[in-house]
Amino acid sequence: MDDAVRVIEASGLEDYFRQEIQSVFQHQGIRVHPNTEYYLVRLLSDFGRSEQLYNNEQEDQALAILYLQSLQDNGLGGLKLIKQIADFALYISGFFQDSLQRQNIDLSYYVAMGGSAYRRLHSRARDTSHGESFAETFRELSQGFVRFVDVLAELSERSKMSTDVGLLRLYEKWLSTKSERLKAKLQSLGIDPLHLDLPTTRH
Repeated sequence: MDDAVRVIEASGLEDYFRQEIQSVFQHQGIRVHPNTEYYLVRLLSDFGRSEQLYNNEQEDQALAILYLQSLQDNGLGGLKLIKQIADFALYISGFFQDSLQRQNIDLSYYVAMGGSAYRRLHSRARDTSHGESFAETFRELSQGFVRFVDVLAELSERSKMSTDVGLLRLYEKWLSTKSERLKAKLQSLGIDPLHLDLPTTRH
């Protein structure tokens, strides 16, 4: 593939995700720093291309192990790894919640790992030439991780990339995250999750 075609494809992806992200922000009543919107658009565009942010070897390892490895590297390599962990956790927990459940992986695990990773990026933002400009973005992503998972989840639903049609599955997602969006979705179906007694298969 030549560079011209690659640029056109990248531009198309970014334009698509920018419009979708802005639409979801408006629907959910979310306002974020401009750099945060830009960051999410780039994250989705990067994962949407053939070149992934995570290589196959890393995907086969538990995020917790990679996180520990990043803690042992105080240089740029450690920062790059922690960013990959944070971005991967956000993307997977937002776009592929059903896939996690099929693998018996608790969504809250990815939420905890992603939030912690973005917190560490925020604390070390000054360590890189470009990191400081995204300090506010990393703070927003760490403090509102579940909120941004909801953004990606709604985008996934709009893109028909998820298969969330079961009440139990929806309830289990809410149990893992206590997401206000999922709570509202359950309530729109006439269900109060705070007083719902359903069997679950959490792990």
